[in-house]
Amino acid sequence: MKNSFSRRVVLGGISTALIMLSLYGGTIIRTNKFAFMVLATFGAALPYIGGNISTGVLSYISSAILGWLILPNKLYAVVYALFGVYPLIKLKSEKFKVVFEFLLKYLWFNITLIVYYLFFKNFIYLNSFFLSTQGTIILMIVAEGLFFVYDLIFTKFIMFIQDRVFRNR
Repeated sequence: MKNSFSRRVVLGGISTALIMLSLYGGTIIRTNKFAFMVLATFGAALPYIGGNISTGVLSYISSAILGWLILPNKLYAVVYALFGVYPLIKLKSEKFKVVFEFLLKYLWFNITLIVYYLFFKNFIYLNSFFLSTQGTIILMIVAEGLFFVYDLIFTKFIMFIQDRVFRNR
């Protein structure tokens, strides 16, 4: 009964609601859009921690579809659709040795970053420096450093949730 179907459904629903609140907050509040996206991915981790992979995948799919249907800024929904899969990538990659784990995470991150760059460079204003090869490389290095910090904070968040919220499982 510890991981019953009804518990996973409730957890997936609560997670989807938290994700949608975070995404909607990011679209209506002018500042801290990045912070709201990070909160959405933190919420996407809850069904993986408290449920199982299928609960997490269903919650991700439902929040990506709801994001596309409900959010006023569709680009924000697209960003979540690409980055919201990270909790699954993190879960799967951390089953390997540390070197391979980081290789998988950074491979996924760099592919996602390149997709973002190629897709969004035509939709948003970028300074001419960031459109140059040198600027793009600097931007990617800074982004990878930020991703390292994000992953570290995400790991601490997961450990906290496992220890404090789901410890009685």
